[in-house]
Amino acid sequence: MPTRQSPAVRIFCLCGQKMRLTETMYGRRARCIACQLKIRLPRFEEIPRGATDIFLRDHPEFIREQPPETDTAAEEQDARKRRRTSISVPIDPSETLRILCSLAKKISREMKAADGRPKAELEEHKARLKELHTEFNDELHQRLMEASIELTAAQEKLGELALEARVGELDYRVYRERVSRIRWRRECLERRQLNLRAWRAVRDADLAGGYLDLPLSRMDGLSLRVPLIEEATEPPVLLRWMVDQLRAAFESRKQAETSLDMAARLRDQKDLAEKESKRAAKEQKAARARATAAIRFWQDRLEKFRRDIQCDQRVIEAQLELARGRRQLGELGRDQFDAIESDLRQASADLEKAMQTIDRAVSAPSDRDLPALRGTFVERLGKPRPARTRPVTVFAILGLVFMAAIVAGVVFGVLYGLIPTPSFRSGTPGPGPARVVANASGETPPPAEQQPAIAIPLAPDAEAPREEVSPAGAEAAPPEDAPGIPADQTVPGSEDALPETPGDVVPASGEVSGEPSAMTATPATEAPPAASTNSVEVELRGVVTTVDRAPRFFLRIHTPDGKMQERTRELGGSVADGWIIREYNPSQQNITLFNGEDLLVVRRGEKTPLPPPESGEPG
Repeated sequence: MPTRQSPAVRIFCLCGQKMRLTETMYGRRARCIACQLKIRLPRFEEIPRGATDIFLRDHPEFIREQPPETDTAAEEQDARKRRRTSISVPIDPSETLRILCSLAKKISREMKAADGRPKAELEEHKARLKELHTEFNDELHQRLMEASIELTAAQEKLGELALEARVGELDYRVYRERVSRIRWRRECLERRQLNLRAWRAVRDADLAGGYLDLPLSRMDGLSLRVPLIEEATEPPVLLRWMVDQLRAAFESRKQAETSLDMAARLRDQKDLAEKESKRAAKEQKAARARATAAIRFWQDRLEKFRRDIQCDQRVIEAQLELARGRRQLGELGRDQFDAIESDLRQASADLEKAMQTIDRAVSAPSDRDLPALRGTFVERLGKPRPARTRPVTVFAILGLVFMAAIVAGVVFGVLYGLIPTPSFRSGTPGPGPARVVANASGETPPPAEQQPAIAIPLAPDAEAPREEVSPAGAEAAPPEDAPGIPADQTVPGSEDALPETPGDVVPASGEVSGEPSAMTATPATEAPPAASTNSVEVELRGVVTTVDRAPRFFLRIHTPDGKMQERTRELGGSVADGWIIREYNPSQQNITLFNGEDLLVVRRGEKTPLPPPESGEPG
């Protein structure tokens, strides 16, 4: 058994392929996964102390069978070609990955330079950067799992909708409207999935978005959240949007190739330094690689969209067969059947034109050869409009005309005195509600000095309103038998909100009978103690939102004894210590917990301690 900690060792084959060596592989026989070279893995004691990389060209004793000399160059070239084609390239850059790769490249350069920072300090920065990269990969893995689950749910929903449309449970217009929205969401998820997988594999700063000359202190406080790039709103025509994305990728590749040619000309003319020209050429090659990956991606998605159109054509054929059957049974009249058949035939012709457009787009070698989606059939490929809106429009117009006539009649009556309106002299107040109640009820009116200058007499047969309003300025005294309120204390709250009966006293907001109000000026009570480090901590790891289903939350519970639990909950689900999930904010990526009294916000990726439950006070 090894007596010291086993290092993480990588073996580099003659073809350049890297292979990681674990503890269980020491001294075993193996083959290179690229060129199939037979090798012997070193034993633990054969690895130099502190060594992390072993090159077979420097250690021929680890090669069990020497490859033929005549085929070495060809095999090495083939292996490099296979590695280049197997590297995943993202179609969108990641700022976080760009910073991590740039810092790793800077550390590698300074370690090779003799007059740089101390090697011990650089080793510490390298270890810290490795931890950040591992944490970032965990976040990417979580997001990739969420995207895969949501993508599977979208595919299942599309299959269910197609089946419902074929058996006649859904009209074709309703079917097209629903599948268009789900298909657009599916394309966004496919793009996200490709980027997440590529970001996990990329270690080159240029492929991640371009090298940045940053200080090593930039890794402190670096946010490892993964911002996801997708369209904010659903496009009206999905096919046009996909062709536009393909056109943008062609233009990006053309621009990168133009920049490469310009850098080569400047290098030949000695107008640009060799170091700068290599740096510019490498950045443009990475941009061209991303554009090429985007072209392949959107061409593949257009091929998938072709299969979607074929599925829609099968739905149309099934709908026509159902309509013919209903026509034979007498459920549809001739005019209704002709209208349905005409609409479905038109939709089938539009789909046929869409397939021809896809064929041209997939086989186009440049943006100039891409089809321009114009014409009325492109608009019909979008969301279907309501079939018949003319009767609704006519009734809406008639309703507006009728309302305008009523308003004009009211205005005419007011202007010419046909509709009486109360009027008062300027400077004299009108009769208040208290005065009307007094006159109608026959009670004794207040003294003359308290009466206003003008009062409106009531007709003998008129019925006055029965609302009771206390006179302005009168201060309500609490009833003597009101529970929980002292005799020398006024009831807090608005002065004009009085209880209807002496025994029914409504406490003000924030008060409970027999207990002091939280809003009154009472001595401040001691605040509850802050959550200690021994409390339970909740961490939101991820959220999965699927079509027609409530979101699901991946939670990580950290207990005081150091243990960790993984839980999956929905809205209303219990978390721990009586706390449940009450709300979810998709824009801020946080949830709100509720325990019956308090609210607690838990943000994604942050550990939030749960306040301990308050112990009951002795009565």
